[in-house]
Amino acid sequence: MGLPWLLLNARRYEKAIEAAKTSRDDRVLAISLAELGRSEEAVAAADRAVKSIQNPIILAQVASAYALAGKHDKARAMLSSIEAKAQERYICEYLWVQRGLCLRNPRRETEHELFRDSTSRRGFVGL
Repeated sequence: MGLPWLLLNARRYEKAIEAAKTSRDDRVLAISLAELGRSEEAVAAADRAVKSIQNPIILAQVASAYALAGKHDKARAMLSSIEAKAQERYICEYLWVQRGLCLRNPRRETEHELFRDSTSRRGFVGL
């Protein structure tokens, strides 16, 4: 995942933006900008990321940037597409949940809560 992703998860958004620009990680750039309320820049970075990424897990993370930036329809469309891909291939549930549930509550406190809430509804043992 690299330094930009680690800084993002540490909520050090300005540093994550710097690192993402250096490493050309538009996914982290989009999410970090969206977290800081810089919606137009976030959407531009998310648009660039979508053009270069095929991995459905990372696309779910980009969808969260759209949701945080207020582009809920675009995020929902991406997540529907990812859900369709999940019928064809395995997608790690934790990583999908990590950002995918952002549409319901983009400012959720922890990813742990997202995973626990999602798995408990599906009958899995929560953390």
